[in-house]
Amino acid sequence: MKLIFLKIAAISAGVVFALAAILAGIYWYTTRPIPERPWDESVFIADGPPNFYEDDDSYISLSYRLRNQTAKDFDEDSNYRHKLVVVRPDKSLTNPIPNGTVLVATPVFIPAHQSGTFKIKIRASFERKAGVTDEVFQQQLRKYLVSIMHGGEYFALFDEARHCRINLPAVREN
Repeated sequence: MKLIFLKIAAISAGVVFALAAILAGIYWYTTRPIPERPWDESVFIADGPPNFYEDDDSYISLSYRLRNQTAKDFDEDSNYRHKLVVVRPDKSLTNPIPNGTVLVATPVFIPAHQSGTFKIKIRASFERKAGVTDEVFQQQLRKYLVSIMHGGEYFALFDEARHCRINLPAVREN
């Protein structure tokens, strides 16, 4: 009788210990710190510098050809969440450019594994003077866009929904 009681006690102790170990493991797993995944820079690739032009609404539009490297469509509406920064030559980042100063033109649709147009609009304090030819005005716009980069090499757009970084080449002086 004592032997059966000892076996039952040993089995019970083992079950309690196993349950305690399992519960401790579950608690650790659910409360452990999870490192944030890095920003993925390979999801969308800009093909070269942008085309640019002045909009009627005090913005300069930069139009990029963007390749979607993923198996999912890039389909966004006016609720697109992003941060745009300038990347300096030492690869450090500026603070995000405030919303309203820079806008992503939406809607955006770029099918999976295809290219499409992606536009950002920068509020400009730049006006075309009367009598200026298109060619001269384009050069003035180029100089203005180079000046607002403050020596930065390119833009980086951080897409918060996809946790990816889209590197967008800056306009260069000729």
